[in-house]
This record gives sequence, C-alpha cells and structure tokens, in this order.
Amino acid sequence: MEVQFNREQIPFITILPIVLVGILLGEAIELSWIVAAVGVAISAVMLLLFSNRRYIKEVYGVLLILCSALTMTDLRAVESKLPHDTPVEVVMEIRDNSTTTSGGYLRTTAHITAYRGSGDESWAKTREKLFIITPPSAPLALGKLYRAELRVSEIASEGWESYARLMHRRGYTGSAFVGEGAVAEIAGASVSPLLTFGARNQAAAQQTLSKLGLEPGAMAITEAMTIGVRDNITPELRDSYAQSGASHLLAVSGLHVGIVVLLVNTLLRPLLLVRGGHRWRNLIAMAAIWLYTVLTGCAPSTVRAAFMFSGAMYASTQSLNRNPINILLATATVMLLWNPNTLYDISFQMSFMAVLGIALLYRPIYEFGKSSYRATNALWSSTSVAIAATLMTAPILAHTFGLLPIAGVLISPLLVLAAYIVVSVSLVWLILPTDWLAEVCSYVIGGVASLQNRIVEISAEQWWISAEVSLPDWAAIAIYISLIVGFIVYYTLRQTSKTKQQAV
Repeated sequence: MEVQFNREQIPFITILPIVLVGILLGEAIELSWIVAAVGVAISAVMLLLFSNRRYIKEVYGVLLILCSALTMTDLRAVESKLPHDTPVEVVMEIRDNSTTTSGGYLRTTAHITAYRGSGDESWAKTREKLFIITPPSAPLALGKLYRAELRVSEIASEGWESYARLMHRRGYTGSAFVGEGAVAEIAGASVSPLLTFGARNQAAAQQTLSKLGLEPGAMAITEAMTIGVRDNITPELRDSYAQSGASHLLAVSGLHVGIVVLLVNTLLRPLLLVRGGHRWRNLIAMAAIWLYTVLTGCAPSTVRAAFMFSGAMYASTQSLNRNPINILLATATVMLLWNPNTLYDISFQMSFMAVLGIALLYRPIYEFGKSSYRATNALWSSTSVAIAATLMTAPILAHTFGLLPIAGVLISPLLVLAAYIVVSVSLVWLILPTDWLAEVCSYVIGGVASLQNRIVEISAEQWWISAEVSLPDWAAIAIYISLIVGFIVYYTLRQTSKTKQQAV
C-alpha cells in the first residue's frame, strides 16, 4: 500500500503529537488530575457547542486531547506510600508466577493492598507493586493473599539506575526479601480468577511444553518465543542474542502475534466459502490474538501488536481504510493514553520504531534490490524487513546500550524463518498435545531451536558483530525528528508528483 501523509488518510498523525506534548507537560508541571479532568469536560462541551465552527472546533479538539493526556499522566504517576528501609507489615496479592533468580532464590511480583508500620494498629490502603524475594523453601502461591513483615528497599543497586527507572515506570516501587518465618497465608482469601487467568494458563502451557523433553537451551528459547517465559535462558545465551542483534526474538511481539493470526487464518480457511465467513474468521482471530496476549503476560510489544492486528482486521471486516501508518499511530495513542509511563519503556520504543521503519522503509528497500528471480526476492524480502527495522531502531540502541548490532541484518532472515517454525509447531502442540504428535513436534522444535541458538552463538563470536556507538538524548531525538520530517516530505512530494502525472 502506498504511504500517504495527510490528515484524511492518517488522522492520528496530528493526534499522537498532541498526546506526547500532554504527557511531557504533565511530567514537567505539578497539576492535579482533577483540574485536568475539568479541562476535559469543558473542552468536550465546547466541542459539541461549536461543532459547526471548523477552527474553533479544532482548538477545543486539541485541548480535549491535551487535557486527557494530562489527566492520565497524573493518575498513572507511580508513587509509593510504603515506608522504605524500615520494618513494615503488608497485605499482598500474588497475581503472577514466580521466577528463579541467578542465585537460586524466587522472585515474585506482589501487589500490595494495605500496610502498617511497626507498632501501628490500623491499616493504610495502597496500590503498589513490589519485587518479593523468597528462599526456595518459602514459595508464594499464585492467586493467594499473604501477610508479611518486610523492609522495602530500592529495586537496584548502584550501576543499575536505568533498570530501576524502567521498573519504576512499570509500576514497581521497591523490592524486599521475605524469610520463611516472616510470611503467612491469609486463610479463606484469594485473588480474583480474572486477575490470574493469564498467569495460570501460562504455567499450564509451560508444563505442556516440558512434556516434549527438549534440551535446556532449545526449551528456554521455545518458552521465551512461544509463551513469553524467559526465566530459563542462561546469561551467556542472552548475551549472544543481544550481541548479534536478535534479542527481539526473545520478546513476544508482532512477529509472534502474526504467527498466531497466520495459524488461525489457515485453520479457519473453509469459512471463506460461507457468506460472511471472512467476518467470522476475523472475529475468531481477534479473540485468539487477545487470548495469546494475556497468555504471554501483556507485554507492551505484544499489546501493541495485538492492537495493530485487531485494528487491521476490524477495518477489513467493516471495509474501512487500512492505512498501516494510521493503525500504528492509533495503537500508540491508545496505549499512551491508557498508561503514559509506556512512553519511557524501551520495549514500547523498540517495537513502535521497528514497525514504523518497516511501514516506511520496507517498500523502497525491497524495490531497490528486487530481481527477476522469485527465490532471491523471497530472501531479499526478509532481509529488507530486517534492514528497515534495524535502521529505525539504531538510534535507540545506540542511546540505551551504546552499540549498534551489525550481524542482525545478515542473519535475520534465517532466524525469522526458524522462529516461525518453532512458534507455529509449538502452538500446534499446545492446541493438540497428543501422544502421536509428541515425537514429531519434539524433533522439529528441538532441532530448529538448537540450530537457531547455534547461529546466534557463532555470530556473537565474530569481532565485527557490533559497533560501539553512544548517542546522548538530544542526538537521538534530533535524528528521529529529522527522519520523520524527511519521510513526510519525501512521500508528500512523491504523491504530488504521482497526482500530477495522472492529471496529465
């Protein structure tokens, strides 16, 4: 599809920048969400009153979006009521599965609902998340409520400040070690099954995958790519993926959601023979997408992909315009309005820029290297996707990690093909875990996953694998502004030239 930069084709090209300004303004000034919400109400009323006055309507439309972003920024601000570095008793809900740290301890996300200081009789309410570290002998069960005595500390030590900031943006206010005798289950109390639905199904899926008996490396990668469980990836293997520019494969994202859509569409292809069957297929595929999103933990990259695919399918069902840029910008707008902290999440930044790069750069890059041979074009198509995504995410990588992966472009076509095979066959196994499929699935998944790991490890051993480049904040922002303005000018001039040629 030809990319067009105009408000008719891409209305969110003007909406998203207003949301960004509102979030940044909300971070910079002290403004109560109540005041901002009043601004939302007033703007909405004035928008209705002046609906037939174009310019006045646009002004109040901008104010409505801006005040909405200000409201959500203040509402979603992560603040801690819990006293730090002092004894405190808490009531906590366990909504997620525990993971094992490199030291052999268990790390669990706990949602704190109430607390009281040492010697206090009354409880104070709060809504916070803590990382709770416990010994293996004192696991915290999913869906249970506990009372615990602990001492809250900062999330990370010196040298890990960027990680601490990221976790703070994700809603964590601290961490605490809880010994075996300092925690007790609250009898008769439990967390709502709706809040633990994803975690319970993720644990069940992990148990089903374990029946295949894969070797540890292959199993770790299969769990990560299929259900979003990355606990069993060794630090060495994780570093190899990072150095070779293939870390995106370990985080469930658009690639993996696309595989789910492809699988569902293939299985439900007979519905196309029925009148209106494409609508039913799209609705079922959308339901499958969101079930998969919940199953894999609702990571920002997965939610972004789920919104994008759902938007495209809804547009197809209703015969609406399916401009990929507009769908991407609309997805980002919804995610940022729901939780403005998402803007500062490296996962969101990487996935958004990767998809934007593919939407803008894939076609020119593919056309540049296209040949008359179908086989080479298929390989060049995958390479073009990798190049487009790599170019658009390069400034973020240089700013955040101080390096630019070079080999990722070269090995990406092979790794993407391997990921498609591993995830597709794993999903088939999760749907039909039968004895007669076990041996076949084990052979295919184990062989391809091991080959993928080997390719990554060999690539990571090469001296030219990556270049050390560090960008300050202002440089990365300037590069992206320049790129986006350049894209808008290029595609606008191209569309204008095309229109003139058609007129002649």
